[in-house]
Amino acid sequence: MRYANLVEFLQEMYRGHEPPPDADYTNASWVSWRLAELLPVGNDIRQRWLAQRDPVMRLGEIRDELEKLANKHPE
Repeated sequence: MRYANLVEFLQEMYRGHEPPPDADYTNASWVSWRLAELLPVGNDIRQRWLAQRDPVMRLGEIRDELEKLANKHPE
C-alpha cells in the first residue's frame, strides 16, 4: 500500500482500544474515512477530506496535512 505509514499511524491511534468491528487496514477507503473522522483538525479541513470521492486522493490530502502539522511543531 502506498500509504502504509498512514495505516501504521491509524493502528497506533487504536492502540489500547478495540478497533471497530469492520476494521480493514487494507482498504484505502476505510482507512481514509477513519483518519478523517479521528484526526483533530478544523471542520473546513475535515469537510474537504469528506468531499473527496477518491480514497487514495483523500489519503494524500490527509498525509499532506499531517506533514504540514509536523513541520509547524518539530520534535
